[in-house]
Amino acid sequence: MFNITNSPIAIICNYRTGSSALCRSLAAVNKLVPLGEPALSNERKLEFFKHYNSNNYVVKFMPDQIANFKPYQTIIDSNCFKIKLTRSDKVSQITSYYIASMRGVWGSLSEHIHAPYFLSIDSKKIDEAIDRILMVDGLLDNIDIQFDMVLTYEDLGIISNTQSVKTHQPKNLDRIKSVVKKKLGI
Repeated sequence: MFNITNSPIAIICNYRTGSSALCRSLAAVNKLVPLGEPALSNERKLEFFKHYNSNNYVVKFMPDQIANFKPYQTIIDSNCFKIKLTRSDKVSQITSYYIASMRGVWGSLSEHIHAPYFLSIDSKKIDEAIDRILMVDGLLDNIDIQFDMVLTYEDLGIISNTQSVKTHQPKNLDRIKSVVKKKLGI
């Protein structure tokens, strides 16, 4: 898949970039433990600290989370393999963030069955999604890290050996995207 030269592996990324699937896939291929955003819960922190002093993990996190979890800075300062992951298609990324935040569903697995649905269009929440994605892009662009690899969502293609699947889209996806485009001036 990708030429990873050492571990642990740190994926420093923006939201809605395929980072969870990449984390799981790199872990499977390299026989490592996937650790997605450990700072989000006590359960994830416990799992993280079980592996923290080893080199046998892949961790992914966003730059706006670094100040709230000290080990992230230690990882950044270490000799680990660092991957920067962003997304070129900002409209799709912002739309995906909006959908996830409105539904409260941040990841989808292949075994989930989804019924068709429509999502309400909340202008304020779309503005918040735009602000978050663009703010994290700014942080990634200005972070003082020497990355070993720079990828985009679009580079990933179809990631095998993971149960992650693309988020189930609402029936009014095109309408939501058009609102995002209008707000971005596209």
